[in-house]
Amino acid sequence: MKELQKEKDKEEEKLNDMLYKLRGQTEKLRKKKEGIVQELNPHVKKYTELKNKLEELKNEFRLSREQRTNAEADAENVEGDIQKFNDELNKSKKFYTQIETALQKMAELSKDHRKQFKDLDQQEVDLVNEVHEVNSRLQEIKQSSGQAQVQNQIINALLTAQKRRELHGIYGRLGDLGAIDLAYDIAISTACPQLDNIVVNRYDEAQKCVEYLRLNRVGRATFIALDKIGWIREHMQRPFKAPANSERLFDLIKFKDENFRMAFYFALRDTLVCKDIDTATSIAYGTVRYRVVTLRGELIDTSGTMSGGGKPKRGGKCFMKLCLTKNFKEWEPSSKKKFLKSKSNN
Repeated sequence: MKELQKEKDKEEEKLNDMLYKLRGQTEKLRKKKEGIVQELNPHVKKYTELKNKLEELKNEFRLSREQRTNAEADAENVEGDIQKFNDELNKSKKFYTQIETALQKMAELSKDHRKQFKDLDQQEVDLVNEVHEVNSRLQEIKQSSGQAQVQNQIINALLTAQKRRELHGIYGRLGDLGAIDLAYDIAISTACPQLDNIVVNRYDEAQKCVEYLRLNRVGRATFIALDKIGWIREHMQRPFKAPANSERLFDLIKFKDENFRMAFYFALRDTLVCKDIDTATSIAYGTVRYRVVTLRGELIDTSGTMSGGGKPKRGGKCFMKLCLTKNFKEWEPSSKKKFLKSKSNN
């Protein structure tokens, strides 16, 4: 053991000697190494920078490649979306075309329906007006039927008495002794209340009629005695020219007998008829005052008073049905067409 220890010590001494000898050499190498290291430091630093830059570029390249891959995938997805969008767009275009066609058809149907509704509304208005007109006419007929019945009873009683030769010279109700176009029904019925007067030949015959009615309690009546109105013949025969847009009612009447012409002039005088109230006003209140009546029954008297409104008076005369009898076939008013046209326009 001691020998081994000694051997170890010897070897350590040798080693120390060798280390001492090598220390000088190592120091030289160390210094040389330090010089080389100092020379290499800039290169190492640059290498490190280049290595870091390379790593950065590798990372950027990797990211760019990943982005490209992702972009390509996205592009493929976008192309798929575009194709889907184009398919949906084509479907939408077809659907839009169908909708547009349907809308056009609906617009046409709506237009037709609106026209139908408008026509139906107008028909309803017309029907309501017709119903009102019929009801109004019915009321007038009911109202006038009583008066007409009384009037007919009076006329019939007088004519019956004349047939028995109790009375003489009775011609009849003034309104039944002439005819006028139906277009002037309201106008003449409004302007000539004397249409219900009874025309007789002489005044004394009228007195006998009044006495007969009183004694027999038939009713009351007003009479026009032709022998008492002869003074009006001169006025009747004077030339007369109606103002523009008007006619004299007297000139539109066709008489059963010329003897009754004077009675109608006595009742009407120079009363004018025109189509509307504006025309009537301009004529009635002009330089020369006229008595004017419209086709609707508005009456302006020479005194300036105006009457109208409410239900127009009708049926004062016998109209076209009389004109078709034996004595009236040739009659047709000279201004008939003009007034009918004016009335329709109004």
